Amino acid sequence: MDKSTLVISVKGATSREANLLCSNLEDQLNHNVRGIELSRRKDDGDSLDLGTTIVAIIGTQFAVEMAKTLHAWLLRNNSADVTVNGFHVSGVSPEDVKDIIQMQLDTRRGNSDKS
Repeated sequence: MDKSTLVISVKGATSREANLLCSNLEDQLNHNVRGIELSRRKDDGDSLDLGTTIVAIIGTQFAVEMAKTLHAWLLRNNSADVTVNGFHVSGVSPEDVKDIIQMQLDTRRGNSDKS
């Protein structure tokens, strides 16, 4: 099974809100996307929180599940500002979210094939 890594950054109005949003997204991804491996990364090493960046290792065949979960989460959390591997995904259609995630997975897979 091909696996790729996606880096998802979550921003909110405050750092507390961003951490809550990130925790909620992490829970949703764990619940809805089969075979996903998630870890949190801190943007500020001095911070006591878990961080507002999620590193997701996902089987490429689960891109649609990931896209649907992320899109549904964005609809419920419209104050969140989210990027996936540098692409801003707030306020986009489910098809656009799916395309962004698939493009990133394809790009990552292509880079790992060259290594």
